[in-house]
Amino acid sequence: EIKEVREVRDMAAWLQKTISEVEKVNNVSCGLEDKLKETGQRLNEIVDSLTKVEVMAYTDELTQIANRRAWDSRLKLEFNRFVRYGRPCALIMLDLDDFKNINDAHGHKVGDQALKEVARILSQNLRVVDFAARYGGEEFACLLPETRLEHGVSAAEKLRKGIADTEFTVKGRNTPITASFGVSSFLKGDVEADAALQRSDRAMYLAKSKGKNQVRSEKDLRAAEKSMAEKELK
Repeated sequence: EIKEVREVRDMAAWLQKTISEVEKVNNVSCGLEDKLKETGQRLNEIVDSLTKVEVMAYTDELTQIANRRAWDSRLKLEFNRFVRYGRPCALIMLDLDDFKNINDAHGHKVGDQALKEVARILSQNLRVVDFAARYGGEEFACLLPETRLEHGVSAAEKLRKGIADTEFTVKGRNTPITASFGVSSFLKGDVEADAALQRSDRAMYLAKSKGKNQVRSEKDLRAAEKSMAEKELK
């Protein structure tokens, strides 16, 4: 009996010690779980912060559309897609007409509001797959994937009309806003994306020279340059 009692006592002591060790392990596990949850939450916060910083880096602070850095990146991406798959893509450049007059007459705050209004019109009238950016100053640029030149011209005309028809008021008075547009598309002979961008830019200045508030394409540009060359030869 004494031997059996001792064995029972030893077993009870062993069980008590084992339970104590298990409780310690459980406490450590709970602590680790809490720390892991805390670490996970902190990592999520860091990822969110980095995402916000990245978005800010590619967003124009005033108009809240893409900035020049984002434009350069997307332009390169679409051009590479064109080179690889031959998919069409139209480019639109637009510049607000007589923007300096708005700033001089009404101040830069009003000018900023005009830029915001143009950005809003671009965002509302372009497709989800299209890409609009503030290129610099009062100049904007748009990329229209899967779009041929003639359809790019139609899209630019829609944007031009949207800007010209907007009711932009300053101190209760309607202040017209207009823009001149240039449209181009990637061509097989283009070595880099900037070649198409330059054609779009030159077509835009052709629209300026022809009276502003209108759309001109790279076809118009070629015709104008050909006409000028013929005149110089005479």
